[in-house]
Amino acid sequence: NPDEVFSQFADLFGDLFGFGGGGGRSRGGGPRARRGADLQFQVELDFLEAIHGVTKEVEIPRQAHCERCDGTGAEPGSSPVTCDMCNGQGEVIQSQMFIRIRTTCPKCRGSGQIIKDPCTSCGGKGRVRKTSKLSVNVPAGVDNGLQLRLTGKGDEGSPGAPPGDLYVAINVRSHEFFKRDGDDILCQIGISYAQACLGADIEVPTVDEDGESAPLEIPAGTPSGKVFTLRGKGAPRLGGRRGRGDQHVQVVVRVPTKLKKEEEDLIRQLAEVQGTRVEHKSFFKQVWDDLTR
Repeated sequence: NPDEVFSQFADLFGDLFGFGGGGGRSRGGGPRARRGADLQFQVELDFLEAIHGVTKEVEIPRQAHCERCDGTGAEPGSSPVTCDMCNGQGEVIQSQMFIRIRTTCPKCRGSGQIIKDPCTSCGGKGRVRKTSKLSVNVPAGVDNGLQLRLTGKGDEGSPGAPPGDLYVAINVRSHEFFKRDGDDILCQIGISYAQACLGADIEVPTVDEDGESAPLEIPAGTPSGKVFTLRGKGAPRLGGRRGRGDQHVQVVVRVPTKLKKEEEDLIRQLAEVQGTRVEHKSFFKQVWDDLTR
């Protein structure tokens, strides 16, 4: 424990040079109360839950106050007794030549007390393993890998010591349409060849909480792969920053895999007008296609 190491050095210099320390007591004037341990837990969110924020009910296994002994560790009707090794100080001084080092009492482990009749519920620890139900408020705009800190929701400490904290790691499931880049949302949407050539007004899905789509104007002559930006349609910004990111929409020209005869004839006419060479079917293939159409 780093704190204990520094405390030992402080006590050492205090004993050598005559300042601080004394009497085998901790800096707080008595036995050192041990803070509860920090805990870690993982919460899995849907993509849109991370965007909009959500409250998740979770069950956390943690060390909690023993109700039978009221946290004392002693069986009801009995009481802890003062440790005879450290006289209730929780610390002892080990001397080697002129060096004196203050350490936690090995008999009472720093509590200053010995439990002769341990509680049958907690075995004298004053705490028991319980599953606690907690509400985790996940703010809007969290991303994969973010960690939330819930102060005081970890293991309970020894009597008089504060509890530890609970760290909740966020794991966000992927979405079939949307992707994320920081505060920006990325998506890809298909348009027809006619829409790319002549232009069109289309509707694009967004991550808005109400599920509304946003209008997007496709100018005439838009190439496949062109990226358009919808300002303020991204994820909410965290860390006290206002506003939202943007949504970037990449349009991809769809090429049909099957054509009706009328469509094929029109495309061949267009190819002839443009002077573009295309595959011409053989006479026998054309007859076969006509018979099987």
